[in-house]
Amino acid sequence: MQINLLTLLFGQKMVSSTGIGSPPTMATMLNFAARHNILPTVEMFKLSEVNEAIEKLREGKVRYRVVLKH
Repeated sequence: MQINLLTLLFGQKMVSSTGIGSPPTMATMLNFAARHNILPTVEMFKLSEVNEAIEKLREGKVRYRVVLKH
């Protein structure tokens, strides 16, 4: 897809995309997960372990999502 940047700027337009779906689609998915007790898979780190979490991210050793907690 080719888009003219000046047309966007002067026309006050924007192009956006999402890989996760529209807000109604996300709401449907979250409701389904809640009804069926489907929980996310996360790797928890204490806030004091933020450097270790970042290092795992950089090394590509994190699976799914990293969450920092107090």
